[in-house]
Amino acid sequence: MAIRFGEGRSSPSTPETLRLVQIPAREAAELVSAPGLLSGDVSVDADSKFDTAGFRVHINLSCCLRCGCNPCGCPRSTENRVDLLLGFRHAELDESLVIRGNLTSLETANPGNFGVVDRFDTQNEFHGSKIGILWDMTHGCWSLKLLANSA
Repeated sequence: MAIRFGEGRSSPSTPETLRLVQIPAREAAELVSAPGLLSGDVSVDADSKFDTAGFRVHINLSCCLRCGCNPCGCPRSTENRVDLLLGFRHAELDESLVIRGNLTSLETANPGNFGVVDRFDTQNEFHGSKIGILWDMTHGCWSLKLLANSA
């Protein structure tokens, strides 16, 4: 997923535009555009990616089956089954944030162009085992499953 935001160049009648900047222990702002002084634009790109994969093995601990018959055609059997679940899970989250500013000085005494780029990247991974128990009961046409799982 990508998110993009942009603020266009200012014109002489456009009011001032500020870009907030975080400095340790205090907040500050960077001037992006001001009539007659500075013209500029700011763009923000954010990207986030989440992937996960895993597998699980069912090991039967108990199984009980009682049969019966029902004239409506739906078997009146009852089955109880308990399985131990063992597995592995991998999850990965990658995120990035890029803030770009392109500025042009409108002052005749100090002409020039400059750009500012702030980039933040993070990557988080999880590798872990899974264990759980699954109880499955079927009675006639009805069934109930209860799962307790931990990673």
